[in-house]
Order: sequence, then structure tokens, then C-alpha cells
Amino acid sequence: MTLENYAEIENYWLSKLFAPANQPPILKYRLVEYELYLKQLQYEKAIQVLIKSINDYPNNFSIKLELAQLYDRMGDYKQSVICYTQLLINSPKQKFIYQKLLNFAADTLTSSFSLNELLLNHPLIKNVNHPTDILNLAKIYYLQHQYDNGLLTLNRLITKDHSLEVELLKHQLLNGKALKPNPELLLEAIEPNDYQYSKLIIEVATYFEYISFDHPDFIPILLKSYQVANSDSLAYQIASHLIHLCCRLKKPKDGLHYLRCMDDGSMPEGTFDYLYGILYQAFDHPNIEQTAEYFNNAINQQTPHQDAVLRLVNCYQKLEIYDKVLETIDRYRLTYYDRLEFERIYEDILNQMQYTKRCTSEKGG
Repeated sequence: MTLENYAEIENYWLSKLFAPANQPPILKYRLVEYELYLKQLQYEKAIQVLIKSINDYPNNFSIKLELAQLYDRMGDYKQSVICYTQLLINSPKQKFIYQKLLNFAADTLTSSFSLNELLLNHPLIKNVNHPTDILNLAKIYYLQHQYDNGLLTLNRLITKDHSLEVELLKHQLLNGKALKPNPELLLEAIEPNDYQYSKLIIEVATYFEYISFDHPDFIPILLKSYQVANSDSLAYQIASHLIHLCCRLKKPKDGLHYLRCMDDGSMPEGTFDYLYGILYQAFDHPNIEQTAEYFNNAINQQTPHQDAVLRLVNCYQKLEIYDKVLETIDRYRLTYYDRLEFERIYEDILNQMQYTKRCTSEKGG
């Protein structure tokens, strides 16, 4: 939409939201103000205009829908879900709202138990017939551990669509029922045109790791998917799955070759330090000093995660640099969920240092 001037913005909102003759002038000008804020990318001010208008005109569905969609466009999915959920009650576009919420609930990043239960118990569940909605509904059943219902729902779709996404969900549901489906069938279901769907390939990789299915034929799939990933974040996740797979297959040398090819300068410097550290650590006779340097660089350059810190601590332990062990643990032990592991290592090292000092003192005496 191209809005050249105030009058065009005004006409846009009049045609989009309401019959001009019946609207209060103040609301008309507020929405013009809202559109101007959008053009200037001042989203917080635009939100405040909509909220104020909703408070003054609580029965205006269009403004509430605009707010939900704005949050969605901004990536504030939590607020968007809240707005859409409120609209689901007595909404003139109830089916559309229900479909939007199905989409949110099927995504693990925006799903929640309460939202899932709301959708599964809503009367509109009987009207779900679009393939995308059926797939989302089956995913929600999976997230709620209702595996039988998920499989029954998915069976409505399998005759229409044998895509990788359907096959993955089928395996996840069967695995949830402890029926142990053959993962090689899922691997065989991956078609060349699936490589471009980075998030889906990552989901498959995560599932394979969860069931401890490590197959060398998955390596070229990850490599091709990495090449076409459309963001640095997705590319890194694929690279991480690839390197961990090489280590589990005891092929760190191959993994090092792949990582050096991927580390071509297209990603920020130091992006792959953590993965380099994992590879060096996987060799039969690892260079501990080099490995420690990679892990140290990784936790200093990026937001450190627990595994990198624990691996660095392990390197310092092997190098017997105990002051570095204590310094590293003391720096990060309050940051992570597994604090007991950090506390255990901390106490072990303190006891070991005290024992070493005591032995040295006795020898000196």
C-alpha cells in the first residue's frame, strides 16, 4: 500500500475499518495518526494509539484485529497470541482467528498448555479441514502427548500429502506411543526440494538426536541445507547438528574439513569456535591447549552456554590449571540451570587443591 498524503491515509482507514457516516471523528483521526506512526516505523507509539482507541471503543473488532496483527508483524508473538485469544470470543471472524491460533499453538516457540487446551476444546475443532490446519492440529495433539488423537488426525492428511513434515510428525507420534518407528524411512522421505526448508531439516536432526539415530547419509543432506539456509541463525544450527553428528560417528576429521569449508568468512569471526572446540576434543589424541582456547574464545565472544563452559572446565582440569577451573566455575555457576553440576566440580577441585598442597607441604617437611 502506498500512502502519499494524509487524505489517502484517511480514505484507506475509512474503507478498511468502517462505514464513514457512522464513525466518530476522533477515532478517524486517531487511525490516521496510527498509520503515520507506522510509516515512520514508530511502532510503540502506533501500539499506544490502538490501545487507547480500543479502550474508548471496546466493541470495534477491526481495531483489536489490527493490534493483534501488528504484534505479529513485530515478532511479539506472546502479545499477539493474547490479542487473538481475546478475539476468539464473540468474533465476527472466528474461523480466521481460530486458524491463526492453531498456527501459533503448533509452534513450540509460541505454544502453551492453556492455549492448546483452549483450541482442542473449542467447537470449531469440528470444522478443521484445510490441510495446514489439520497438520497444525495433529502437532498440537503431539505437544499435549495425546498421541492417538494426533495419529487419527494425521491419517486424515496422509492420503492428501506425503510431505516430509507429515512423515516427521508421524514418527514423532509413533515414538511417543513407544512403537519405535523405523527412522530410516524418515531419512528416505527427505527429497532434494526439502533442503531449502531449514527449520524442517533442523527438526528432523533434533528428532534423530533424540532417538540416537546417527546415519552417515544424513551428512550430505545437512551440508546442502546449510548452503541454502536463509539466515545466519539457521545456518549455525544446521552446522551444529552436522558437527555433533560427525563426532558421534567418530569422524572428527571429516567434520573439521566440513567446518573449515563453512567457515569461509560469510559468518562473523569466532562464530564457529565452539564447534571447533567440540571437534578437537573428539580426536583420539586431542590438543587440549588448542581445544581450551577455542572454548574460551567461544564463551567470551558469544552468549556462553552451559556445555561450552563445562567443556572448558574439563580442559583446564586435564591441563591441571586449577585456578582457571575455579575462576571459570565461579564466573558462571549462578548462570545455568544445572548449578549442582557446577557446585560438584567446584567442591572437587577445592578438595583436590587442598590435597595437593598438603602433599607438597609434607614432602617439603
